[in-house]
Parts: sequence; C-alpha cells; structure tokens
Amino acid sequence: MVATMAPLGGSRAQREVVEDTLVHVLAMAGRSTEAAELLDQRLSRRSSALDARRRAVLGTARTAVDSTTY
Repeated sequence: MVATMAPLGGSRAQREVVEDTLVHVLAMAGRSTEAAELLDQRLSRRSSALDARRRAVLGTARTAVDSTTY
C-alpha cells in the first residue's frame, strides 16, 4: 500500500515539505517499502540527487532507517 496524501493547497515547495516529512516518518517507523514507493513516485515526476540517495538507502533497509544515514 502506497501512502498518499489528500490534495492540499499551497505551493509545490510547501507540498514537497509535507511529502518529505511523510517519507521520513514512514522510514523511521520501519515502513521503508512505503517510503521507497513514495520516493519512486517523486523521482518519476522529477530528478533529485537527494531523493535518489534517500531511495538507495531505503533499498537496502529492512527495518527502520537510522536517522544518521537518512
């Protein structure tokens, strides 16, 4: 199941901040598959070196991601 958000107002940058928070919370809660799927969706919309690095970390994680590596 992919975590999704209801449509929100605000700028794209503001929505990305909310999405960043969701990705982080999912990863820290041990829901790395959902966080990775959300990052995959973002990366399909636009390229981002930071999101690609985050996705690589999640690709190897099986449990909650340590905040020092994320």
